[in-house]
Amino acid sequence: MSLLEEIAEQVRACRRCVLAQGRNNAVPGAGPADARIMFVGEAPGQVEDQQGIPFVGPAGKVLDNLLKRAGLTREEVFITNIVKCRPPENRDPRPDEVEACRELRAPAASGGGPTQREHEGQHHRGFRQAQRNPRALHLTQAAEATRRATANNSSAAGWA
Repeated sequence: MSLLEEIAEQVRACRRCVLAQGRNNAVPGAGPADARIMFVGEAPGQVEDQQGIPFVGPAGKVLDNLLKRAGLTREEVFITNIVKCRPPENRDPRPDEVEACRELRAPAASGGGPTQREHEGQHHRGFRQAQRNPRALHLTQAAEATRRATANNSSAAGWA
């Protein structure tokens, strides 16, 4: 079993915080271990919680379009979230929930691996990851487009 498969099993079995109580599925990362680019989202949404796969809902449509524009596919990138379970009502993860998931992150997510694009939540626009890793990029524009599209009942893909 690979390290990523071990982490995925730990994520699925995790009960470290209250988010596990309300989830349908924990959402481990997806993609190749040797990916050059990693996307780190805030938390799974409703569709991700139902399917157990990261970025398959409205934000996933935006991500797919961004990848296509960059000449990339999902098979070439690693996609994960800061927390692995959906917070109630899609609220931002609390610090204790983020901390509970810290040990369940792929080793590359600590800054030593692939170039990272990170969205830390609608209230956390501090570019903390970019400060720790100068190669990091922020995914805030895609998240904002997703929120606008969802608020307007439009296709998220139309905003990318």
